[in-house]
Amino acid sequence: MNIFADAMGFGFDAAETVAGETICYTYAEESEEFEDVVAGETESRETGVGGNTVVASRSCDFLIRREAWEEKFGDKFPTRNNVITRTNGKAYKVFSGAQGHIWRYSGPQNTYLRVHTIEVKKKD
Repeated sequence: MNIFADAMGFGFDAAETVAGETICYTYAEESEEFEDVVAGETESRETGVGGNTVVASRSCDFLIRREAWEEKFGDKFPTRNNVITRTNGKAYKVFSGAQGHIWRYSGPQNTYLRVHTIEVKKKD
């Protein structure tokens, strides 16, 4: 491994330690809990009538360790409309990212699955 890959690995480990959280991943009718998942959120904003700026959508990428994924789901991969629920109750539906990918490998030696999602709006 080169120095850059080593540094990336340390960065991912630190992120898990500091910002890792527990999520519930629902794949079809099967649900599994994952620990130390790192989430990165992005808000898309729009300007509405009268110049008010509102949040149009919230997307979130979740980094799940590949070995943990394979231990729980084997050779299945994330699919559109699977649901990730955070401990705060917010739910996210697996959805294509900006480049059209539902998920991709991330990190040194493809250590993580980076799963693209969009927040599910709660019905009032």
